[in-house]
Parts: sequence; C-alpha cells; structure tokens
Amino acid sequence: MKRALIVIATLALSLSVRAESRSEALLNQITFNPPLGAAVPLDTVFKDEAGAEVRLGDLFHGKPVVMAPVYFECPMLCTLTLNGLLKAARAVRPTAGPDFTVVAFSINPKDTPALAAAKRESYAKGYNRPGSDGGWRFLTGTPESIATLSRALGFTYVYDAATGQYGHASALAVLAKDGKIVRGLDGPEFEPKDLKLALIEAAEGRIGTPIEKALMYCYSFDGSTGRYSMQIMKVVRTAGAATALLLGLGIGYQVRKERRRAADAGAAS
Repeated sequence: MKRALIVIATLALSLSVRAESRSEALLNQITFNPPLGAAVPLDTVFKDEAGAEVRLGDLFHGKPVVMAPVYFECPMLCTLTLNGLLKAARAVRPTAGPDFTVVAFSINPKDTPALAAAKRESYAKGYNRPGSDGGWRFLTGTPESIATLSRALGFTYVYDAATGQYGHASALAVLAKDGKIVRGLDGPEFEPKDLKLALIEAAEGRIGTPIEKALMYCYSFDGSTGRYSMQIMKVVRTAGAATALLLGLGIGYQVRKERRRAADAGAAS
C-alpha cells in the first residue's frame, strides 16, 4: 500500500513539474513590444459587427485609435482588459467617437461577428456618453489578418490546445491617425492619466485642454513601467523660470513705481 502511494505521489509530482514547465514555455512565447513609430498595415481586412468586410484604415476617420487585441470568449483576462479600458475611458475627456476610436479585434479566428456585436452593444452601453456613437468597434478576422496586425503591434500570443484558450498579454496600443504606433499601455488596469496623455500625444495636441496639453511637457513615458511619469527636473526648471520671470516683473513694477513717486515729489516741490 505504501509503495503504491509513493508511486502515485511520484507520478503526481512528475505531472505537476511537467505542467509547470509547459506553462513556463507558453509564457515565454507571450510578448508585447510595440515598435513605436511604425505603422500598422491599414489595408488589412477584417469583418465588422455586422459581418461586412472593413479595411482597418477606414476605422481611423482622421483620429487616434486605441487598439485592444483580445478575444471575445476569453474566460477572464480579456474582460478585465476591456473593463479596465472602459473605466479609464469613462474617467477622461476626450470622448470615444468624436475624438478617438476604440478598436478591439479578436485574436481567435473562430470568433464570430455576432459575438463582436454583443460586445459592442455591451461596452457602448457601459460607456454611455452622449455623442459617442461609433466610438467602440469590435472586429473579427481570418488567421492571416489577425497574425498580420498582431505582428505589427508587437503582440504575440499562443494557443493552448490543452485548455482551448489563448495565452496573451493584457495590453493596449494607442495609434495616431496615420496608423503609427505612439504608445503601448500595459493592463489590465489603465491609469486615466496615461490614457489621456497617450491620446493627446497621438492627436499631436489637437485634443485636450490647454492645461492638459501643457502636462505633456512635464510627463515622459517610462517604457520600463508602461506608464507616464513626471520629469522632476523639467518641472523644477519650468517652475524656476516662472519664478524668475515673476520676480523680474515684480522688481520692474516696484522700480517704475518708485521713479513715478520721485517724479511726482519733484514736481510738487
């Protein structure tokens, strides 16, 4: 009996080690390294929520695009990614639709336009902002079109036949109106500040308030964290220059005031 238990325990340990090794091998194939400044292939064709063919470039409309590689029957991570994007998008201005477009495309070629339509309805309803019609798009594609776009985004994933699921990163790519990759953001939680600054950067200052645009001077993108961080020295230099200017203006005002007072005193005598 004891020998049988030892054999069972050994087999279980062996299977566990193999599973862990296999899992690590799969994880090593998952990456998100967007080539900043490179353009995605805008002629790539997908299907929209109604099943009609749509060229990727036709979804930009002269505005930035936030691109989310997901799949629609993902049991957990994709939903967390899209929910994180929704939460961040609801917390910021500009607005999806008039100012930018969210494009989520499925990495699973078996996903259908019907699934895409259901996702679009759900997230458009969750966003629920006036004027945001057409701001959220969900696409399906062929293995070739999915691979082409994913490769251009620096997004690699792997299909696990044992579970029937895809291993992939939680990430967004923010693209300019010409399809060039401006920023990659790591999820599944996305800071509203990071999304806003990436959109302002992608729009080349055409969106955002003057104050928000000025923030771009004080923040830089930290590739190691996937976040925008404040550049302390730049802020200090800016604050120092502003202080010096204000001090100079104050001194100039006082000098003119004293001269005027002296001139008035001389005239009175």
